[in-house]
Amino acid sequence: MKPALVDTDILSLFFRNNENVVSNFKAYLKEHEKINISIITYYEILSGLSADLYARLRKTGQMLDDIDILIAGVAIANNLVFATRNKNHFERIKELKIADWSE
Repeated sequence: MKPALVDTDILSLFFRNNENVVSNFKAYLKEHEKINISIITYYEILSGLSADLYARLRKTGQMLDDIDILIAGVAIANNLVFATRNKNHFERIKELKIADWSE
């Protein structure tokens, strides 16, 4: 099987346990050590998470810029502590673990 780049629609089906997609992932991983996705696909997947954050922040009147929401989404999706000096700005996102490395 030739190396592949997986698109967002296939990755989304994988997350929903689509039988055919899961089977193809397993077969692919027998020959290759990792699944390849583009930065665009990564962005699209995180945008789904960021859309939830965006809706909640907008509803409470505590909006952040789209880029900041995406950055926070990356940290949350990867279970990372977000190192920032701008704690007051990002504390609006409850799921985000924040550390100020400038202190």
